[in-house]
Amino acid sequence: MEKKNDNKKEQTPVAMDDYEKGISLNALREEKVRRQQRGSPTRELDDLIIKIGSASNEKGNRSQ
Repeated sequence: MEKKNDNKKEQTPVAMDDYEKGISLNALREEKVRRQQRGSPTRELDDLIIKIGSASNEKGNRSQ
């Protein structure tokens, strides 16, 4: 099967509750700090933090 190269990014939706979203954001922020300490660029992490942080929760709240 041929893969079409039309320069569009493939998006994969992921549903997360508030707890999962918090864990993900925390991990990304920790990685950002590590990269800053090494002097590495963090632009991609910044973009992802903003994207996840501003995404609405479609899964709803975690019920126990």
